[in-house]
Amino acid sequence: MAYAAVTTEPYLERTLINVVDILGRQSTDKKNTLLLYIYDDGSVEKRIILE
Repeated sequence: MAYAAVTTEPYLERTLINVVDILGRQSTDKKNTLLLYIYDDGSVEKRIILE
């Protein structure tokens, strides 16, 4: 049986491209709303800042 090793590399040099709300509109940091942070490596981070 052969096993494949899975490696995850830390995202050390990713750059933020855009911050959008759930409807896709450009947004800034707002409290109590879901914001999507889109990075240049294709990753998306979901953030909710609760007050």
